[in-house]
Amino acid sequence: MKHLKPTLLILLLCTGCFHNLKTDKTYSNNSIGIKVEFPEIWSLSTTRQNSHDMFIKYFPKNSKKDELPLFFGMKKNQKIFVRALIEKTDISVMKYFRSLHSIIINEGKRKILSAKYSEKTDTIVWVFKIKKDNKSYLFKEYITKSNNNLIKLAFWSTPFYMKKNEKDIKSVFNNTLLKNEKLWVSRFKNIENNRTLKNIGFVKITEKMSEAYCLDTFKRVFWEVKGDTNSVYILGALPFGRKDLYPFKNEIEMAFEKSKYFVCDLNRSPENSEELQKYFLRGRIKGKKSIKDYISQDLYKMLTKSVKSYGLPVSSFRRFKPWLLSINLSQVDMRRNGYSDSYSATKYFLRRSGKKQISELYTASDYINQIMRYDGKQLLKNTLNSLNHKQSDKELLLDFWNCGDLTEMEDIIFKIKKAKIKYNKLYRDDYSYINSSIADKIKPYLKKNGDCFVVLGVEHFMGKSSIINILKNNNFNIIRK
Repeated sequence: MKHLKPTLLILLLCTGCFHNLKTDKTYSNNSIGIKVEFPEIWSLSTTRQNSHDMFIKYFPKNSKKDELPLFFGMKKNQKIFVRALIEKTDISVMKYFRSLHSIIINEGKRKILSAKYSEKTDTIVWVFKIKKDNKSYLFKEYITKSNNNLIKLAFWSTPFYMKKNEKDIKSVFNNTLLKNEKLWVSRFKNIENNRTLKNIGFVKITEKMSEAYCLDTFKRVFWEVKGDTNSVYILGALPFGRKDLYPFKNEIEMAFEKSKYFVCDLNRSPENSEELQKYFLRGRIKGKKSIKDYISQDLYKMLTKSVKSYGLPVSSFRRFKPWLLSINLSQVDMRRNGYSDSYSATKYFLRRSGKKQISELYTASDYINQIMRYDGKQLLKNTLNSLNHKQSDKELLLDFWNCGDLTEMEDIIFKIKKAKIKYNKLYRDDYSYINSSIADKIKPYLKKNGDCFVVLGVEHFMGKSSIINILKNNNFNIIRK
């Protein structure tokens, strides 16, 4: 059994290498029994005759070769690539993959990030990573059989562009048809959502999937602001997290350890929880009224349906005003999907603050008053609309935060903000005012005797009014780490 060496496939990652080749949206091969439809125009190399010189070697003259390429292709943006391979074999998909896995382990050039098998469709989907010339390349491949044809369809690119083109990749896999006797069927459609799909036990996951998508050029959401005799370290953080995110990279951990002062947006330490709860009591409904008296009948029906989907009684939320109910439901949804504000960066560092001097940039009163400025009913409505759809946003946000990709995070965060509070003039003015106020509170720490470590929500570091831009405009020396 012969395999194309992945290092050779990396050569396909070149700009302009598909000039003068056939351009089509579909690939069809009735004899093998495969049809592949692409969402955009792709350049395909399918034979020795229409192949660029560098791909001729992959189309052997001798058709009796064990493994043959069906095609190599590239999207027109020249950033992401695809290839399909065919092999005649009578062994099972799982047996084939076991043999392939053994070769990979001995070879030591590929890191398998995930591998799953569907008994229902007898298909394997796996993701692996290759490093070449100090750059990482990510491959996502589906392996299945049609009669005695073993078919392998894979996409690859730099990890960042794999993530950027996720929708296109999923569309191609979903629309790929394989021949089953006289019928054309989809074997790849929604395979990763298939409940029968299971991890392949002998495959060891070598690293976190989120880290696999990072470009080497990205930096962390972490800055050092130089004072006259000290430094202020600023970390842009998410309001939720998972236990496996910690500890942080050494540079962040070391900056925290040597800092004398710890500053966070809102002090949520156990000592301050009583004060915070006092302000949250303003969101509780007193007397005989309930949430039903605060919202429309349609909104109440939405609420009832959502709460029941969590297996919770509606009565457990009846005494919350709309704005507090929105906060509570968001937290319940996070926990259900494996995330928690208990694992936020702020709480992580608070638990380890020891004898550091702790300060907060705004109080519980400021926090609650800010929320209460917005329409609670609209906030609740948008929260209910988003409960079943935000998991992908959270996962993407966590991926891009791990990579330090502020541009992608900004698209997601402001899409959420816009949905919740209509991103109107009120919010824009608040955003600019709050960042300016926070920057003013950070400045005195640049004159302290000792370093300072600051944790703030990542949204404060986006756009023209970001805290970093404000500090830069005040001529502070800032280094992104």
